[in-house]
Amino acid sequence: MKKLLGLAVAWTVAGTGVAAAQQGAPPLWSGASGTEVVAGSAQNKLGLIQPGEVFARQIRQPIRRGVLAKDFPFGQGKYAGVIKAGAPLYGEVFLTIPRVGENLPPRRKDDLVWCVAGAAPVLCFRWNGPNDTEYAGVIGGLMFDRAPFGNWHAAPGLEIREDPAPLNPPYEELMVLKVVGETGFVVSKVEQMGDRKHVTDETHYWDDPVERDARLKLRFSPVKNAKGEVVAARATPAP
Repeated sequence: MKKLLGLAVAWTVAGTGVAAAQQGAPPLWSGASGTEVVAGSAQNKLGLIQPGEVFARQIRQPIRRGVLAKDFPFGQGKYAGVIKAGAPLYGEVFLTIPRVGENLPPRRKDDLVWCVAGAAPVLCFRWNGPNDTEYAGVIGGLMFDRAPFGNWHAAPGLEIREDPAPLNPPYEELMVLKVVGETGFVVSKVEQMGDRKHVTDETHYWDDPVERDARLKLRFSPVKNAKGEVVAARATPAP
């Protein structure tokens, strides 16, 4: 998952520490990113599906996962807050993000930004050079829809520890048969993490293929009762 945000702001490279930073960010702040489906988490149902029933479920997680190693206080006055030690984080490559200021090193294609994975307060963190990290707010809702946004501020004392442990709560992706009718049906695609969720409804005609990803494509046909009314659906693998 690679994201694009705006246009980069030009700067001049100069000053102490920049030469070292140009050689590359440390391993914590660089390398591969993206998402993966947790092995063994995918559950799919074929055959009779009732309205309101979940017919596909899987857990998705970021490849790079970590935690705050100690409390991180931020802001001032009424905007002050604290993100507690142990808060789960995920690392993501944002190909282009605004960069304001002087003496900042070039942004390389594999530089990671670490963001809070859970609920508020949500911040993202970036590395500019040795002993030089910053934080910013975010836009977006659930974890994989977020991106850094707004001004960046110095983040002294920031400590992040990479940790491969699964996120808790997990990031679940569900597909639900919401409604059936004479001409078609509605599928709800649900993304949820803890008590937060995002739902997108898709309307399909009967026999249209329903696809979650390259590994799951289903075809739905109507199931009728004795009166000839459509009351459910039957799911079969789509070619």
